[in-house]
Amino acid sequence: MAFDDKALIEIEAHMKFIKKNARCAIYSNYFKPKIYQAFLPTEVNDEAIVFMDRDTDFHRLYYYAVSLSNLSDILRSVRVSPVVVDILSKVQTEDIEKVFYDGGFKKYAVLTRMINNSLRKFPRVEPLYYANEKEWQVIIDVLNIGLDRYTGHFPQQAELIDLIRDKKVIVAKKENTITGLIMYQVMGKQCHFYQWYSAKENDASDGANLLINLYAVLDELGIRKGYLWVNDDNAPVMKIHQRFGFKPDGLKDFIYFKQVGE
Repeated sequence: MAFDDKALIEIEAHMKFIKKNARCAIYSNYFKPKIYQAFLPTEVNDEAIVFMDRDTDFHRLYYYAVSLSNLSDILRSVRVSPVVVDILSKVQTEDIEKVFYDGGFKKYAVLTRMINNSLRKFPRVEPLYYANEKEWQVIIDVLNIGLDRYTGHFPQQAELIDLIRDKKVIVAKKENTITGLIMYQVMGKQCHFYQWYSAKENDASDGANLLINLYAVLDELGIRKGYLWVNDDNAPVMKIHQRFGFKPDGLKDFIYFKQVGE
């Protein structure tokens, strides 16, 4: 099978075709995410479509199918590398997992969504530094060094600059060097706790102060609800958020990874 470049409008039209002719449940991980490329490597048949979007130095894969056997055939033909797949679900079924294993993917991580409908109130901890636009590349470097780009969904340049302009990136500094950050997004009256990182050489209080300052800013904005994603293997961070009132809501992000030649 050969992947051909298609525009998103063509891809969504084929999804409608599949749905119109489907006589069973649809399997999909496509829920209107941010798409970066104008043309996307795509493979289609009457019962499945698979396409990939470039995310910095790897691809994210999306699928829409009524036939798992046809989906498996397409997955085996994926030759770009590396490729990451996010599947949002409360339970990962064995049939879906087998399709990806048969397609050459392996399970990379499982993230848990946590929510908090009554965010705590804190006063600011001074100094509170916001990132400036000239620091966007430094922030990207910090994210890539400190966090996992495959699970983190890092912002690309234009998105990050917009967040910085909107004062949505709070940073920790030592000797004028960024050593930590907390990044957030606001949707209505709800906050997405987006990225949180503090360098290992920092004091424990540096990371805590970033988090507390975010709570203080959200209180000033009148925002009382929040959500975030935590890797199931990162028990210490999960416990920190639980102490602040966050609880798992049952939704998981099952992440699969394919590296051609492994």
